[in-house]
Amino acid sequence: MIKTTTQNEIILNVYKENSESSQEDFQTECVMNSTLSEERDEFEDIKISLEALSFQPRQKSIDAILNYSVSFMKIQ
Repeated sequence: MIKTTTQNEIILNVYKENSESSQEDFQTECVMNSTLSEERDEFEDIKISLEALSFQPRQKSIDAILNYSVSFMKIQ
């Protein structure tokens, strides 16, 4: 029987957000289906890229937030 795997299911497996038995079943499917295995590898690469991203706000934005906070505290 052919099982269709959605992108959501692949993502759940990449982030290990499903049961252990589901993960084992998915790994077995990947061994038997090279296309699925390639898709999983692509999602894992994307996950690594996302984890490497870092955002730094501009100092002007930080100052605006701090100034608002100080003025709000004065009101109370």
